[in-house]
Amino acid sequence: MTQVFIFSPNDTVRVLEIPQHPESIARAVNHGEWQPFLTDQDDLSQIWQARLAGKHVIISPAQTLPVPNPIHLTPRENQVLQLLVSGHTPAQIALSLHLTERSIRRHLEMLRRKFHAQTLMQVLAKAVALGMARPDLNDLVD
Repeated sequence: MTQVFIFSPNDTVRVLEIPQHPESIARAVNHGEWQPFLTDQDDLSQIWQARLAGKHVIISPAQTLPVPNPIHLTPRENQVLQLLVSGHTPAQIALSLHLTERSIRRHLEMLRRKFHAQTLMQVLAKAVALGMARPDLNDLVD
């Protein structure tokens, strides 16, 4: 079974369990055969793209993927990103890093700018798609 994360343009995320290998799912989506993985609530006229994240597949609209320029993060921004992708709130991140919540919010704003994202969900999607962060998916599924 492969877990497939579908990031829609309206910032919703769905997780599907599909009995195919991740490589075959990513290959199918990237060759334009994304209909089996999407539903009526998704924009089927949009171009979708898949990325492998270990044994998982991330599907998102093609234009929400980051520009090809590499994204350079400071060590602190990387720490904040890793804690964010692990499901920590800004307050929890501040406590873990011994910083103020205001400082964490500044780091989160810088991450949004660097990833050209409007929301933290888009930051996470792009970071995972680029292999810059790996969520602990065992915590997401009951």
